[in-house]
Amino acid sequence: MYNNLIKSLEIALNSKFNQKNVFKKCKTIKGKTQSAEHIYMDYVKQVFYEQSLNFDEASSQSPKDIRVIEPKLNFEVKKTDKTTIILNDTCPSSDVYYIYIITGTKKFKPHIKIINGQEFINENQWYKDYINEVDKLRDIYCRGLNKKCKNTPLKCYLRPTWSVDLTHFNLLKN
Repeated sequence: MYNNLIKSLEIALNSKFNQKNVFKKCKTIKGKTQSAEHIYMDYVKQVFYEQSLNFDEASSQSPKDIRVIEPKLNFEVKKTDKTTIILNDTCPSSDVYYIYIITGTKKFKPHIKIINGQEFINENQWYKDYINEVDKLRDIYCRGLNKKCKNTPLKCYLRPTWSVDLTHFNLLKN
């Protein structure tokens, strides 16, 4: 349904990043991922403006980095200097498109692709069981009136970290 818009965004993003040498500019240096994020997000937003999309931005550390108003679409922007993107504690879903930026490796050229989150979970039905188990542990240790850490100085909250190895998809350019 949104294929034309997604493809148009993907082409425009790749063009902008190549023209402005953004792939090289947004490589992480000395672990400073936030510095790289400020660089690439500015260019991503420019492309959304150039595509005449009306959108809102999420606040820092909130899911769905870009929320297009019409048509209603949600985007997460992820950058990697290797071939794995880190999704933190948000499990992929069909209502989020991932704009992944690969800055280039010895094996893969720098490029940007957009993929629906459903693609990441299609063949991984184990994730539902995992979420259920994590929820059980949260109920024991982290939330509710009977949580084990309620009356202790040490607190916890269990958050799963999700990542996607992009080499499992036919998305990387040699």
